[in-house]
Amino acid sequence: GTYTMPTEEDRKHALGNLIGMKARIRRCLENVDEHWETLNPPVEGEWLWKNKTEPQTFDTFCNALRNQPTAGKNVIYILPLDVMINKPLIKLIIKLCKTFFPGMKVKELPMKKIESFAVATRPGAIG
Repeated sequence: GTYTMPTEEDRKHALGNLIGMKARIRRCLENVDEHWETLNPPVEGEWLWKNKTEPQTFDTFCNALRNQPTAGKNVIYILPLDVMINKPLIKLIIKLCKTFFPGMKVKELPMKKIESFAVATRPGAIG
């Protein structure tokens, strides 16, 4: 594949300047390698395996023009794809969406069986 795993130094550089950051967020980011697990290298067939990506610092991410909610685009739809996804789990997912995406509406759609979609699965996937 084309993906190169970032080193510890690459990850620290990507954090950029943490001055002015809220203290609890800064503490978490300063010790990123102690708190977060490094991703496994991508395997053949995954997006990162096939696509070259450019490194991005946290500052670049925060200052980027990205999708923002608008009057016409302000809903996150939750579509359960398996009967194993029960109501308590859906309620938790909705709560997390509202927490992490303030200002967005969250709507649950009726469950559909994954078999009703023509989708490819990853090698080794269950199902």
